[in-house]
Amino acid sequence: VLIAEMKAAGLDVAVVASPENFFYLSGWKIQTQVLIRDRLALGIVTVDGAITLVVCKNEEAQTRRYSSAEDIRTYAEFADSPMKIVAEVLHEKGLAKSRIGIERKYITADYYDDLATRIPVASLSSCDRAFDRTRMVKTQTEIDALTKAARGTDDAICHALKTAKPGDT
Repeated sequence: VLIAEMKAAGLDVAVVASPENFFYLSGWKIQTQVLIRDRLALGIVTVDGAITLVVCKNEEAQTRRYSSAEDIRTYAEFADSPMKIVAEVLHEKGLAKSRIGIERKYITADYYDDLATRIPVASLSSCDRAFDRTRMVKTQTEIDALTKAARGTDDAICHALKTAKPGDT
């Protein structure tokens, strides 16, 4: 669904940084992505489905262990801009002059400007709608995972209600 949405939006590649879209691409949630907003975790996906993740060096080992992506690049926090690595990936893949979707709802203006100066010939536009529409459609694997999570939560609540007694904290 994502590739079709990207093609419909006229995108060659998309760069995302929100926790929900990074998780969608990688299968892995980096908690510090929420706690430390400047410690970006980025997903780059091309219209042929290739995925590259760009994470802070501090998050590399866990990302390699838990994500489904094979191409993982890192940046040194406070020393390198994560957008420097994104631009390097786009140049390496021959996409620095293409139509690039950016998650404009999440990526700050500073990071957007940083990337734009590193790939000045590229056409940058929003990919937010493509990802929003994609995540609305659930695959059978996602449905199964959501069902399992809901049942586990329901079982835990039922157990707590059955076993709770006055004085429990």
